[in-house]
Amino acid sequence: MAERLPLRQRTALLSAFGTTDADPAGPFLIGLAALELICDAAATSPMLLIADDGQWLDESSGDVLGFVARRLDGME
Repeated sequence: MAERLPLRQRTALLSAFGTTDADPAGPFLIGLAALELICDAAATSPMLLIADDGQWLDESSGDVLGFVARRLDGME
């Protein structure tokens, strides 16, 4: 699904997962890419997102999760 993302978002997401040699992107761009993927997937079927063991998240992952959660809140 990542291939459907705009190039900057795709590169940011792939760099976050360490699957490309690109310089790491900031949490905003990674969060935007994650949000786009979630919204695309949710357009075809209902989704439930669960963050298990949130207390073990590093700060950057928490920032991205918070970014996505704030924007998903209230979306239908």
